Amino acid sequence: MAGTMTVGMAYVGVETGLFRTMAGKGPMLPEDVAAGSELQPRYVEARYVEEWLKGVTTAGYLEHDPEAGTFTLPEEHAQRLASEGTDHFMGGLFYFAPVALRIAPRVAEAFRNGDGVKFEDFGPDCVSALDLIAACDCIHDFAAPERTLAEIRALLRPGGTLFVLEPRAGDRLEDNIHPLGTVYYGFSLFHCMTQSLAEGGPGLGTCMGPAQTIDLLRRSGFNEVEPLDIKSQTHLFYAARA
Repeated sequence: MAGTMTVGMAYVGVETGLFRTMAGKGPMLPEDVAAGSELQPRYVEARYVEEWLKGVTTAGYLEHDPEAGTFTLPEEHAQRLASEGTDHFMGGLFYFAPVALRIAPRVAEAFRNGDGVKFEDFGPDCVSALDLIAACDCIHDFAAPERTLAEIRALLRPGGTLFVLEPRAGDRLEDNIHPLGTVYYGFSLFHCMTQSLAEGGPGLGTCMGPAQTIDLLRRSGFNEVEPLDIKSQTHLFYAARA
């Protein structure tokens, strides 16, 4: 439960800009955080900020000086939580939690009846074009991956490229025993795997890994598959051509 509440409070901090407000500012009083934020400086907002500061402090995200009554966002935390637009920003991961956990009761039911939660409940995920098709964080979700990829390949002009973005997961479980691996297996249970199984698909799951990704692309007719050296803490990238 503590972990769940931490994710919820971290989501609030990213969404409201409170982490950005505190980044690089050193010790701050609650009223200073509220005044410096994008929130309206009324009592109710200041009270929300105060309670949020206390909550994320207990989760280890902030440092607190009880004598001065101040809160500090450490530099190493700001680098991950208040760095939108960089390759090391991790705050966007918190946006998945409300969507994923909302369907937790339905996933539990799927454990009992072997059913699933359908993909359309989560919205579209893939963007396409004639010269370039981008499959962004979605191939592992497909209910019919080989058929879908073959249809995508047919849409490309000669020389066209399928740009693939997939979660940064290893091929083996032991490669994924770290906090991001935990996040991805949770994503898989609460979204990626379950919606594929709901449509009669293979349920590849979020941690499909590079070896299976490349093999799947080649079996779908992409003879040239190239891993791309794009720096990211959370994703792997590929260029696939027929």
